[in-house]
Amino acid sequence: MSDQGRNASNLEALAGVVSAKVMVLTIIVLAMIMAQLTFAGVILFAMDGWNQPSTGIWMSAIAVVFSLQMFAMANFVPSFAAKNGVKKANGDLTQLPDVYLIKTILGASFVEGSGLLNLVAFQLEHNKWSLAPVLAGIGFLMTMIPSQTRVLSWMDEVRSSTGE
Repeated sequence: MSDQGRNASNLEALAGVVSAKVMVLTIIVLAMIMAQLTFAGVILFAMDGWNQPSTGIWMSAIAVVFSLQMFAMANFVPSFAAKNGVKKANGDLTQLPDVYLIKTILGASFVEGSGLLNLVAFQLEHNKWSLAPVLAGIGFLMTMIPSQTRVLSWMDEVRSSTGE
């Protein structure tokens, strides 16, 4: 454990590290959004998916149920991972930006996976309601785009809750 992490009197000392993590995490989350938008564009425009008649509902229904599960997991699993990461950091503030990065990527990956599955369901069965979880997921991912203030606030909450 580094002395810098133990002796940091305030989180502003880590502003450079946090700024770098925010930039990386912003790129990752935006890439997840763009992957879904690109795939949707191919399906809707290149394959003319919007104008195709519906061919069934089972895959679409399974994908929507899967999305509900993934949205729930995106809200709960990252917090468990963050608690474990904070515990392993053992008071070292320099490790907290990495914990935030991991928890955010974990939550975003659940949402992205559900969006891609719903796009596949739309591609196979052409049910327009299959796109609703995709749009909700993209909106949810947009709220996950970090800011330095958000990360520093989270780190302050963690520091306060652990008694550091």
